[in-house]
Parts: sequence; C-alpha cells; structure tokens
Amino acid sequence: MASVALLKAPPLPKKRTFLLVGVFSTGNNFKRRMALRRTWMQYEAVRSGDVVVRFFSGLHKSEQVNMELWREAQLYGDIYKLLIF
Repeated sequence: MASVALLKAPPLPKKRTFLLVGVFSTGNNFKRRMALRRTWMQYEAVRSGDVVVRFFSGLHKSEQVNMELWREAQLYGDIYKLLIF
C-alpha cells in the first residue's frame, strides 16, 4: 500500500496552472478516489503542480459518510465539499 504522504495532493502551485481537472464524486466513493490517487494522479505533471486534480463532492444524507469524507479531505487535501440544496 502506498504511503499517505505519496498520495497527498500537492498544494495549489504559486505558478500558473496549466490544467485543472475537476472530478465530481459522491461521498461514499472512497475506493474510486483512491484508485485515481494511486494511478494517474501519480504522473509527474500532477505531482509537479502543472496539472491540478481536485475532487468535488456534495454532502451525503448519512452523517457518518460526511464525517469520513471530512477526514479524507483533511488527510489527502484534494477534496472540496459543495453545499448543494
């Protein structure tokens, strides 16, 4: 299993970003987000900050799923939670 440090999203670069990839994901799709983190989010273009990848997720009806999503966002730094009404 890969180290969390290797999977953590690099901070938003101070330089101009070449491409922003937004991935819409539901709160309970942890395995799918991890698959992306372990595969194409490891390319040098992403690791260097030229390409920025962020997940966008709305709140889930389950409070437990929302708490897990919050912890995942804190751990990996690549999730933005959307308030959708």
